[in-house]
Amino acid sequence: MPRKLIQQFLQFGLDFSVKSNVRKVAKILGISADLVDRLHIELRNEIDRDPFAETDISGRVLLLPQCLRNSKECKARLEERGYRCAPLNGCSAACVLHKIKNVADELGYSTFILPGGSMSVSILKSTKPRALVAVACLEELEMSLAIARRNGQSKKIRAQLVPLLKDGCRDTLVDTEAVLEALRLHRPPKK
Repeated sequence: MPRKLIQQFLQFGLDFSVKSNVRKVAKILGISADLVDRLHIELRNEIDRDPFAETDISGRVLLLPQCLRNSKECKARLEERGYRCAPLNGCSAACVLHKIKNVADELGYSTFILPGGSMSVSILKSTKPRALVAVACLEELEMSLAIARRNGQSKKIRAQLVPLLKDGCRDTLVDTEAVLEALRLHRPPKK
């Protein structure tokens, strides 16, 4: 979606945080209803991009789904705040979670590998991040946005959301480069 078109809709006062408004815009543009969730995520990312980039990385959280694990090889253990990678027990450098988590840790993110979206609520309440990178299926991302709105967090937490390329509860796929790009998005605040 071109940035200029989004800015024009925003100038008219359209609130893209409300999914029904995204559905109305999609209908005007002749976009299939099947693409509305993905469009909604893209719009939210675009709206939050600059404020997200200006947040201090130390105040950011990365939420990853456990379904990205290789279900046959992963030795991560489920603990109170999600899965804990087991690098000393044969964690593979080829593991997508390993790669993303290492970059996030080097940048200063608090990283959580979660068994489901419901745990994200308690993580967000306890960590109180200023910004968030979340990877999940579209359904989980939409649920997280709805929960954040109900808790009054959606306008306080700046987010970059990356939907999975392949959904499911096991052995899913994500565009790793899109996640790394979101993690590295940073610049000093405008004065």
